Amino acid sequence: KHISEDDSIRLVQMAIDEGITFMDNAWDYWDGESERRMGKALRGRRDEVVLMTKVCGRDRETAEQHLHDSLQRLGTDVIDVWQFHEINYDNDPQWLFRTGGAIEAAVAAQQAGKVRFLGFTGHKSPHILKELLELDFPWDTCQVPTNVMDYHFRSFTREIVPLARDRGMGVIGMKSLGGDAQIIEGAGLTAQECRNYALSLPISTLVCGMESEANILQDVEI
Repeated sequence: KHISEDDSIRLVQMAIDEGITFMDNAWDYWDGESERRMGKALRGRRDEVVLMTKVCGRDRETAEQHLHDSLQRLGTDVIDVWQFHEINYDNDPQWLFRTGGAIEAAVAAQQAGKVRFLGFTGHKSPHILKELLELDFPWDTCQVPTNVMDYHFRSFTREIVPLARDRGMGVIGMKSLGGDAQIIEGAGLTAQECRNYALSLPISTLVCGMESEANILQDVEI
């Protein structure tokens, strides 16, 4: 929220002008403000992007409410990619797939044409995401950390990306600089080195936080 609404809208539109077409968001970012601002930025330009947002609810009723909120804030009738956010707890897979679980909302939303593709994200441990992949469900996407540090400990790059690719899933890379650019500040690497490493992996796209015109132009150049 340290960026004004006008600047947020201008940066999203500049990114589209520069050829960036994948938009990352989530129901809970800044208590919904992130989706609301992106919705305003995409007015008249919705068809120019692949719009992704994430759901935090684990039961059907909550997930359905989150979907309603996201569609309203984003000002759209359909979300291209809807992902279960932060599958970080050992019992998350059981929560999603129990009777009355959020997966029921996801399937219903897809059948109703409110979402096109379904996926999940994870930040903490690959073994939890492996459980989701072992379930009999046709996942379309997953979003995981792809950075030089990930390779060495609980590696999503080594343990999840190959499994997802074998299933024909879209793999969305994230945190290429670390969550808050720790890899640049702590490991002495440049943004270009970090981005290039992530982009060298077999991923479908890489989401990057961009807070200024300079950020956008830097990432476009990379």
